[in-house]
Amino acid sequence: ESGESGDNILPRFNRYFKQAHFIEVYNKGGEPLRWQAKASEKWIRMDIAAGETKTQQRIHVSIDWENVPAGESVRGGIEVTDTKSVKQVKVVVFNPPGPSPAELHHLFVENNGVVCIPPADFHRKTEHGGVRVPVIKQGGYTKAALQLGHAAADSGQGSHVEYDFYTFAAGKAIVYVYTLPLFAREKNLSTRYRVQI
Repeated sequence: ESGESGDNILPRFNRYFKQAHFIEVYNKGGEPLRWQAKASEKWIRMDIAAGETKTQQRIHVSIDWENVPAGESVRGGIEVTDTKSVKQVKVVVFNPPGPSPAELHHLFVENNGVVCIPPADFHRKTEHGGVRVPVIKQGGYTKAALQLGHAAADSGQGSHVEYDFYTFAAGKAIVYVYTLPLFAREKNLSTRYRVQI
């Protein structure tokens, strides 16, 4: 989403996440490599702008959010040079004029076209009958998972959890759900869930 295929380009910087990315400088020769890096814009920050390495060195890149222009695709670049070559690295910033980060601090916010929601970080939980939705610590990719009900057939239709999120465009969505294996006590009982947006 941040650039054309084949370009040297960093992942898009997002106003609502304020990430830092990095450029890796590799030395492919036998002698120490001296290099320099120069940003095209003052709002592009680097923790180091020159160096010498026998193997590799990392440049951490961040954004001066107080001075970057507003826009959904603000562009700049970093030029990395040594004694033999010049490389251009593109920088793309998502910095819309609104809403403000403070307005969205309690929501899951879209980043590069994706909304990531850790299952245990729900905003609301409703439990009915015998169906409970407990948090399983140290489970899944996010260090915590949800158990949707119980392996035994029980009552409690309508038990659910809710998540509040924000996207910057409307349209169709593809939902990916990561689950752990669950074996029913009876072979004629299946495990089902529903996602409603």
